[in-house]
Order: sequence, then C-alpha cells, then structure tokens
Amino acid sequence: MPTIKQKKAFNKIVENRGNISKTMLEVGYAENSARNPKNLTDSDGWMELMKTHLPDSLLAKRHKELLNKREHIAKNNNETHQIEVLDTGEPDTNAVKAGLDMAYKLKGKYAPEKKDITTQGEKIGLPDDKVAKINEIALDE
Repeated sequence: MPTIKQKKAFNKIVENRGNISKTMLEVGYAENSARNPKNLTDSDGWMELMKTHLPDSLLAKRHKELLNKREHIAKNNNETHQIEVLDTGEPDTNAVKAGLDMAYKLKGKYAPEKKDITTQGEKIGLPDDKVAKINEIALDE
C-alpha cells in the first residue's frame, strides 16, 4: 500500500514536470533519499500507484494513437477567408518519434545513461545508478 508521501509525490510530479528529486524534497523526503529517485520509483507503493492510475491498457491505447497520429496543416482559404485544417495523410513525425522513444524506454532497449566522473585525472563513463551510488558513499564519508 502506498504511503502518504508516495501519494503526495505522485500527485505533485506533473506540477514539477517529472522532476522526481524536486518533488520528493517538496513532499518531505530527506535530501539523501531525493538524490536517488529510485528510492521512490522502485518501491512497491509507487508501483501500485502506477498500476492504479496509469494502467498498461491505457498506456497501450494512447501509445498506439500516438504512433498512428497523422499530420494536419492549417491553410488560409483566400476565397472564403476561413482557415481550413487539412489532413495530409502523412505520419506526424514528431508524435511518432515521441511514441517510439517512449516504447523503447519502456521496453528497456536503450543503454543506461552514462555520466563522466573523474578519478585521479582520468574520465570514466558510468551509468546513472552507479554515479548515484558513488555520490551516496561519498556523502556518507
């Protein structure tokens, strides 16, 4: 069952444009927890909120609509002086691109993001979760 903080975070996340760390701080999570948003998003309570409010069936329906969205253009009709909206029949490339990007992310097809960190003058690339763990260890010392 989701906690009160998890419910507050879920309700506030859209207001913060998806910034989970900022949302966590605003609803009362400790700064240390907010530095690693997976503390929230990997929790059972959060997963329950996702299932309830964003069920897979709804996501799949909207995702299909996005992938099939067609482009429309607005054209001024010089004879009637009205603006006409015309369906070009072509895919809306921005919508399709966004839909594909979401699908690949949901299916885990992208490699984890890497961040450069410096160790004794050398740069190495690490996935975000490893960087967060290193930062967490450094803060504890």
